Parts: sequence; structure tokens; C-alpha cells
Amino acid sequence: MPTPRPTLQQALSQQRIPGLDALRAMAVMLVLLDHSGLAVISGISLFNGGIGVELFFVLSGFLITWMLLAESDRHGHIDFIGFYRRRAARLLPAFYGYLLLGLVYLSARGIAIPWDAVLSSAFYVINYYQGLTDAPSHYLSHCWSLAVEEQFYLLWPVLLVALMKAGNEVLARRLTMIILAVWLYRATMALYVELPDAYLYRALEMRADHLAMGGLLAVLLRIPKWTERLDVLAGKSGMLSALLIFLVISATAQQDIRYKYSLGYAIEPIALALLIVVTVMQANRTTLLGACLRNRWITRVGEISYGIYLLHPIVIHPSRKLVEKFTGSFSLGVIVSILVLIVIAELSFRHIESPLREKLRGRTKPAPAQLA
Repeated sequence: MPTPRPTLQQALSQQRIPGLDALRAMAVMLVLLDHSGLAVISGISLFNGGIGVELFFVLSGFLITWMLLAESDRHGHIDFIGFYRRRAARLLPAFYGYLLLGLVYLSARGIAIPWDAVLSSAFYVINYYQGLTDAPSHYLSHCWSLAVEEQFYLLWPVLLVALMKAGNEVLARRLTMIILAVWLYRATMALYVELPDAYLYRALEMRADHLAMGGLLAVLLRIPKWTERLDVLAGKSGMLSALLIFLVISATAQQDIRYKYSLGYAIEPIALALLIVVTVMQANRTTLLGACLRNRWITRVGEISYGIYLLHPIVIHPSRKLVEKFTGSFSLGVIVSILVLIVIAELSFRHIESPLREKLRGRTKPAPAQLA
């Protein structure tokens, strides 16, 4: 008799939800390949860093909401101070270290320091600074997405407590209404008010539905009838391939700004939320794909993806150009630069970020493993 396939509920009940680190690895690799000049190949957007950032947002919304709801179930309340302390311990040491490293580098090279960007980054509002000024590129340009996530971390626990009092089904409906409102608002601003692309791309209120979609997924997976529906949907043959093909098609269509901010940004997070469910189920199976999703090298890239993303502007471009100079190979330059970046991020995570995080956490209870 064949062994029955693991259910979605069984996968979600594990201390560390399988497959999520593989998704983190996928998201950061999309960003790296995009920023290495491989975003569009033969007119097709195969490695779209914007999709990678969207995946990070949906994942963050899912994991933070999952963790907070679980904490509320265990203790009857959410420890805001403990949450903020854990987030600060995880994110701030590496970020401010990178900020200072860039200042030292620019000073040593005699390059002008973008002080406006430095100050706005230091206070996690560079997404609005860039959105309102369309600032030129520099070593902090990518930090806009970190600012969006930090703003979400600051606001979401309080808003979630206010929304969750009536139970999961009502919470799911309220989140759906928020997502619909953001869709309509962003489309209106893009199509009729014609706000700048820089603002539409980076402002928290323009990305709130991506984070809220992850939150909605976390809530739906706590409602038995929705867990069963998503289990059946995710278990359909070819679902993973269909989602990946759809995301490539939609990413390619994003070249039309009207599509991107109206329809694209509305439906891509839905596909990414389904991708999370499918990946979790596949990673919980004893198949070749499941083994790949649980591979320790892939999961390690996911675990250190924050450092990889943070450090990539000052590592991959110089490394790639150096390799190209001596070998004449662009492809080899891309591969070597990414490997160098992964090694540096691993060393940073192991010897700087983790020790500082443990010190800053102090006596607070450790976060669930999947959020570590």
C-alpha cells in the first residue's frame, strides 16, 4: 500500500516550516541575477529582482503574522517589547554595520558621501526619500525594501491586535478588504494621478497589500476549511510549474508600467502566496524535489539571505568586474561574484550577526526557528 502524502497541516506543525529557506534563497538569487545584468534574456524576464522582492514581502507578512498569532494562542497576548527587541537584534547590527562600512569605503576612495540617503537610511525612511526625490543610485539604494519591512514590523503587531479580536474568519475578511483597498488606491494613483514610478515602487502604502497577502495566508492556514482547500489546490499536478511560468509571464509584462501597478502587483502576490503553500508541501515530501528544497546548501543561502541582500551592492559588481578583467568571461564573473558574496555573508552571519543578536536579545525568549 502506497504511503499517503504528508498534508499541509503536518508541514505547518513543524517547529521550522520546511521550504521557506529555499524560497528565501530563490528570492535573493533573483535579485542578484537581476542586478548582475541577467534580468531579461531574449525578451523574457527570467530573473526579475522585483519578483524576488515581492516574494520577500509576502514571506515576511506570512511569517510575522504566523508567529504573532501563535504567540497570542500560547500566552493570550502579544509581547510587543519582546517582538521589537527580537526584530532589532536580528536586523539592526548588520544594517548599521553595512551603513558604516559604506561610509568608510567612500571616504577612503574620496567619493562624495550621499548624506541625505545616509540619514534617511539610518531612520528607515529611505523608501520615501527615494520615492519623493528619485535619488541617484548609490550603495544604499537597495535599502528601500528594508525600510518598507521595518515600517511593517513597527506597525503590524499593533494593527493585528486591533483586527484579530473577532476571530480568524473575520480577520481574514478584514485583511481581504485592506488588500482590495490598496489595489484600488495604487491603480488609481498610477493610472489617473500619475505619481512618479519611484514612489509607486517604494512607498509602504503602495506595497502594503504584498505584506498583507502574506498575513492573509497565515490567517487562512489557521482556518480548517481553508487549510483543506489550499492542501487540495497545492497538491494538484503541475501547480508549481504553472505558478513559476505565470510569474515569468507577469514579470515580462511589467515592462508596461500601467500593467505593473494595476494588475501585475495585484495578482503576483496571490501567486506568490500559493507558491509558499506549494513549496511547503513539496519540501515535506520524500521526493527528489523535496530533497532539493531541503538541501542544506540551499537552505543555508536562505538563512543568510538578509546578509546577502544587504551586502550585494558593494561585493558583486567589483568582484564580477575583477574576474571579467582577468578572464574575459561575463558568466564566470557572475558565478564567482555570487559565490564570494555568499562566503562573506556566511562569515558575517556566523561571526558578527549571530553573536551580536544573542547579546541584544538578552533574557527575551527566542523567536520561533523559522524567523531566526
